[in-house]
Amino acid sequence: MSKLSQTLEARGIRFERVDSPNALPCWAPSSEPVSIVVEPPADPGESVIDLAARVAIELERFAGRAADFLCDGLQDPQYGLTPDEIALLSAAERPFDSPEAVIWGDGTWMIRFGESSLRIAEEFGIGVNFNGEQPVSIENLSDAEYVDEE
Repeated sequence: MSKLSQTLEARGIRFERVDSPNALPCWAPSSEPVSIVVEPPADPGESVIDLAARVAIELERFAGRAADFLCDGLQDPQYGLTPDEIALLSAAERPFDSPEAVIWGDGTWMIRFGESSLRIAEEFGIGVNFNGEQPVSIENLSDAEYVDEE
């Protein structure tokens, strides 16, 4: 394995190498909740770094798209929301907060809302997968497993 870069830069955003669970290579800027994760370990390509910088710059816009996508998609009965939870999806203030983006080495990415008043988002939040700039699917993280290797 070649030595991994300690810093990556694009669009004026500097990503620093950080420790991550399972020792996966991860880079993140200090100013935005955006990270690049690459498995198997390698430096990400320029297009991935550029995408991560674009997401960092426009995180609020992408989070808004993701919240709208969730509000539409979670009304499907397969998600099992209660009538009260469905009503929250139509409220002026969306029931999702603390967005963070993860961009993987292959250029796929997701926005995860770490906080929500919906049961489906308990314990690890809820995510929206993107294809380019378009939200394409809901990532139910309620049955995810947390691995702490300390």
